[in-house]
Formats: sequence, C-alpha cells, structure tokens
Amino acid sequence: MEKQKSLQFATIGVLAFAVLFMSIGYATYSQVLTAGDKTPSITKEFYVEFDENSYQEGAGSITPTYKAISGSSVEFAGHLAKPGDYYLFSIKAINIGGIDGVIDNIWMTSQKEKEIPLLDFTVNYEYDETFTTSAMDLGYAINDEVGNNSKNFVIKVTYSPDEGAEIPAEGVDFDYRVNLDCSED
Repeated sequence: MEKQKSLQFATIGVLAFAVLFMSIGYATYSQVLTAGDKTPSITKEFYVEFDENSYQEGAGSITPTYKAISGSSVEFAGHLAKPGDYYLFSIKAINIGGIDGVIDNIWMTSQKEKEIPLLDFTVNYEYDETFTTSAMDLGYAINDEVGNNSKNFVIKVTYSPDEGAEIPAEGVDFDYRVNLDCSED
C-alpha cells in the first residue's frame, strides 16, 4: 500500500512537472507568435530639410542681420552698404528619411521692383545650375543613402547696380527666403 501511495505521489509529481513544463513551453511559444504577429510595420518616408550644421558663409560675405533655417526653408536679411558688397552662404539639403526623395521645386522670394536694378539674387544648385527665379518640376533625386543623401546650395545676394541705376547713399536692405518643395521618388 505504501508502495502504491509512493507511486501515486511520483505519478502526480511527474504529471505536475509535465503540466508546468508544457505551460512554460506553450507560453514561450505563444509569446514568440504574439510578438511576431504584433510587430509594427515600419513605414519608410523621405524627409528633406536644410542642414543647419552645414551653413557656411563665403569669404568676403557680409554678416546677415537675420537668418533662420527651419525644415525646408531658409530666411535671411541684411544690409549691403556699397556696390560690390554681397551676402553669400552655402547650405546642404539632406534627406534624413528612409527612402529616396525628389526636389520638385525651388521657391525664391520675388524681388521688389526697386531692388531689381540694384540687387542680383541667385540660388546655385550643386555648383552647376543657377536660378534667378523660382523653378518648378525639377525632379532632382536626393537619395536616402548616407554619402549620397545631400545636395549643396549656394545662395548669393550681390549689390550690383545696373548701369545708370540710381545708387542710394545709405545702401540697400534685402530680405529673402528660399524654400524647397520635395516629394517621394
């Protein structure tokens, strides 16, 4: 009888251990399945912005009275005292997203009528294409690959009066903005 009780306790112990082992195993297996089923899908996006850290004024440039770099927009203002003075800076547009993007448009502030004979306002893209007015439907790819995810812009405002233009004694002020309009490649 005692042998039978001992056998029953042993059987109950083995069954309890088996149930515990199966419970832990199932819980682990279930957790793996649940984690696999609930993994959020990662939506990759492009995100192009001006890289504030890449801003660099050119040699001989005046110091601006105002500059603000925010997302895909850069604003700047200053005073040019005499013909030949200029404000020049370079800045990179960088794709910090996960997929390729496209620079569709470059928006430049239109010059006021009185500024046109006095100031030249240009945006130079990647050192070889110069814009004097806004440009649309460009389609410049800006990849997401590090090392190939940025494009350089050089922006310049020059006090360069047209021949015969009336030159103000106090110089000339400027206040411009450049915006990029980008989309998914």
